[in-house]
Amino acid sequence: MKKSLLQETSRKLCGKRVSGITKPMTNHVFYRNKCEKALSTTNFISFSKGKEVAAINYPFGQRCRYMSSSAKLMDLLDEDISEETLAPLDENTSLKSSESEQSLLSLLSDDDDLSNASLSSTESEKTSPKKRKRKVKKRMSKPGKSNLIAKTNAPTQQSKANAHLLFDNIAPHVDRNVLNQILERMKDFEQQLESELQVLEGDSISKASARQKKTLTKKKLKEYKTLLGEIDAFYSSSKPKGRGKKKQLDVLAELPWVKSLIAQFFGGIANQSNDESGNAPAPLSLDFVWRDQKFTPNMNRKSKKEDIAILMHAREMSLESPLFWSNNQRRKADTDSKQKHQEHFEKPAEKLEEEATALATLLAFRLPAESYRNVIELFKTYSDNVSQNMEQDNDEDIDSPQGERLEVMKMILPNLGKESGFHLHLIAMEVAEFFYVDIPKQTRGDSSLEESLSEDNVNNLPLSSLGRSDSRINEAWDQWNEVRDELADLFLSAQLKYVRLQKAVRKGEVEKGEKKKKTEKKEDTSVEENEIRNIMIKYSSDAHQRAEDLIAELNRLRTTEDGDLVGINPADRTRVGRAPRGAHLQFECLLLKNDFGSYSNFESATLADMEEIEIIKPIDEIEERIPNARRTIFVDNLPIDMTREELEYLYSRCGKIESIELFNLRPDLDPGELSAKQTQARRKKNRMSGKKGATKVRNVRSPVYAIIKFENDEGHKRATLDALRIFGMVIRKFQAKTHPARNLNTLFLENIPDQLFAMDLEEKLSQLLHPQMYVSLGPEHHMNAQVKSCELQFPTFETAYYAYQQLQQLEFDSDEEIQIQWMKTPDNAMAYWTRDFCPNTL
Repeated sequence: MKKSLLQETSRKLCGKRVSGITKPMTNHVFYRNKCEKALSTTNFISFSKGKEVAAINYPFGQRCRYMSSSAKLMDLLDEDISEETLAPLDENTSLKSSESEQSLLSLLSDDDDLSNASLSSTESEKTSPKKRKRKVKKRMSKPGKSNLIAKTNAPTQQSKANAHLLFDNIAPHVDRNVLNQILERMKDFEQQLESELQVLEGDSISKASARQKKTLTKKKLKEYKTLLGEIDAFYSSSKPKGRGKKKQLDVLAELPWVKSLIAQFFGGIANQSNDESGNAPAPLSLDFVWRDQKFTPNMNRKSKKEDIAILMHAREMSLESPLFWSNNQRRKADTDSKQKHQEHFEKPAEKLEEEATALATLLAFRLPAESYRNVIELFKTYSDNVSQNMEQDNDEDIDSPQGERLEVMKMILPNLGKESGFHLHLIAMEVAEFFYVDIPKQTRGDSSLEESLSEDNVNNLPLSSLGRSDSRINEAWDQWNEVRDELADLFLSAQLKYVRLQKAVRKGEVEKGEKKKKTEKKEDTSVEENEIRNIMIKYSSDAHQRAEDLIAELNRLRTTEDGDLVGINPADRTRVGRAPRGAHLQFECLLLKNDFGSYSNFESATLADMEEIEIIKPIDEIEERIPNARRTIFVDNLPIDMTREELEYLYSRCGKIESIELFNLRPDLDPGELSAKQTQARRKKNRMSGKKGATKVRNVRSPVYAIIKFENDEGHKRATLDALRIFGMVIRKFQAKTHPARNLNTLFLENIPDQLFAMDLEEKLSQLLHPQMYVSLGPEHHMNAQVKSCELQFPTFETAYYAYQQLQQLEFDSDEEIQIQWMKTPDNAMAYWTRDFCPNTL
């Protein structure tokens, strides 16, 4: 069958409704070699000749529709993806939903970094409701954060397609008991929303009902400003009854990415890019899910190389001890077996490895973690037993009785069903074809299908099952679709109630906001202007002249050699509103020259470290002042009385050390080692004050850290092994962890004197770093903000280190010395320095 004919048929099937068949959703097909990859209406990987295509192997009414973004999986077949930096699955989907995803993730994540956007349910359960609300309120008040309650990002009703999509992105990666648990909790959640809707949307006839409605509205104004409250309520709506459900509760709590997908679905942010209607919900995005280390495919892929080797070995053994589909199906003849044996060994090693990689990737994506391990273990046992039996047959010195031979699997479908369970239909066909298993054909075979596809009229397609199939596979599809429809309808119904509840709550908030605006108009509008004018007077006796001079100087500093301007125009910065005091600001450092060569941006610097590009060296003046990032590490969470000699003794095991520099040592505050009696007293004090419990959550490191430079690359390589980076080295009960210098490109300025404002600090920093760099204030900060601390973000570690040396000349008219740090000093640093808190007192 020709590729062009298949593609034309796929376009027709995707664009029209076939008689008696529901229009398929967004799905994809995998052709059997790279040249024949194309989008179609199913997800399938096969390993036979390239002329056959996977699209004919399933009934149209039972097509697999669960991988909404499976186009990315085609790329997974060709390249390995690092577990730390997984790319988004579908770039088109990501672009369309970037606005909704940005606003959602900014509210769901405790960290501003969207790569860790999935919310940890364990952390959410440990945090009390009051503390969690306070955190959410603080995040919403930050400039640049989107608010789901705002009119522009109001949630809209989800579509049936997105409801199915939500199921399709969850079900392949979890067990049936997890789906049952989600189903039970969603029913309880829907009932809770329904009861609240009756109060908010009902007519307030009596005073009691009016008072109840007002109380509930105030409550929901606080809870429903983010999706955090709803999804937490959804997760805790069903209490475990007895020992049987406690295990299920723990299983669901260990899947934070499920929580993120449900939150995204309930958000239902409108897609502003829709030309026809601005009320259409944006499609679901899996970008942040793929970056979650607990996402099932990411966990399954950790043993990818070993699993590929197991599948390749098992495939070779299947030629010696054939596998059958079931008891009613056997191989055709010995000649057919010899032909399969010959075809297998005629393939080059690269082709065999590519096919095994494709199957391993498919199993990793379509099976839960436990089922995936069971299937791999099934074929490992099979291949080992066949191999051992072959060794006994070939060994003439060993006369082994027939009864001592190991039992070998013969029927692939029943055994595969035991290990994969609810997901049997997602992998059975692919696994069978990989191991050269003859699959029984329906009465209407491939020949009739090919004749139907050759005709131009799509309506002539057969309505019965097409191609190879099996009653057990069809039954599994029926069960899958039944659960899919039930859960999708429940998702859609609950989300509709949530949208209605949001509208009712928002209506009360809008009315309250309008009253507040009328009140503010009556106040003297000159108060804010007077406050700004008073702050500006502190610049000089002539505030306006000083501001103009300052803007002119900043424009000069941000001009490149070619006359271009970098950064944001100071005149366009935020001036309206009350300027914050004691603020923490963020500055971005922009390069005015290309003096740093390959180390001017993170991507080229990383490739230079890996020796994958030709290194363009910085100019001599800069090269002499910056260290080699491939030989430099940072070590944090060190004891407060750490010495260079002790640190050198510990890390010299990795390699010869060139230099060590310690930071944040305060021997003047250190009372010395505590006696046993003092330690016991501190422990008792911490227990009584409750510090122990709080410390476990919030205290992550001590303020002391160090920079270690090795004499060669080997020392750096050993010091940055996973064991030292993730688990660290315990030094006197302090868990010191290693950080590669390449990952640190931010400087923290602390103890900045009072009465210093944002534009003044921008000018002072830019003058010190001129002409190489310009320091630009973030657009979300007020130009007249009073600075207490700030952070400077650089493109690379080399540029940050050069700036670190330049900033040593920074001086202010103050008694306190400004601190320039590579790591932010913890808020409880004083407790460390005075030994009020240390691991010994826990």
